[in-house]
Amino acid sequence: RNFLHEDFRQELGKKIFAENPKLAGDFILPVLDSGKQAALGLAKASGILYKEYFLRVHNPPGTNERSFTSPTEDERTRTAYQKLHLRKDKIKGRRAIVVDDSIVRSTTMKIVNKRLRDAGASYIINCVSAPPIINICPYGMDYQDKKQLVAGGNAIEEIKKIIGADELIYLSLAGLKQVVSETYQCGICCGCFGGKYPVKPD
Repeated sequence: RNFLHEDFRQELGKKIFAENPKLAGDFILPVLDSGKQAALGLAKASGILYKEYFLRVHNPPGTNERSFTSPTEDERTRTAYQKLHLRKDKIKGRRAIVVDDSIVRSTTMKIVNKRLRDAGASYIINCVSAPPIINICPYGMDYQDKKQLVAGGNAIEEIKKIIGADELIYLSLAGLKQVVSETYQCGICCGCFGGKYPVKPD
């Protein structure tokens, strides 16, 4: 296991709270498995309870490993829906803080929020342990057009409405760079977050 990588992701969660010290809710829910370590870090920093009320089913038959890599919207929705099961009895009337490592097309977060809302959540806060992904990467990601990115042409207020959240919090680019520097003693390519790529693509 890469414990340094887990430490890094937990530090991202702690940095979310450092940037948003008034954050409050009844519990913190990770979008498993991608948001788990950041959610743990956020819980440690904030003192808010960490709960795994979403249970992830790994690789259901006929689905892709990551929902955002599925070729059509219907397949992306089906993949994300089949992978997440919610303990509805724990949600009604509660303020939920949901943590994930990114929002790409928004498929998973929309389903997460709808399930929480249908289960009776009174308030939903989405925390993302990275800045908004607004650019495509020329070095090989599973999207080729900025139009495929929910943050590619939408402001945070618009994204919040699209995914059905009451609040949407992204880690700042400065915060990400600081955690990378402190954990790995190096810099980071931030091209997909709106910065410059370190080298010119072929």
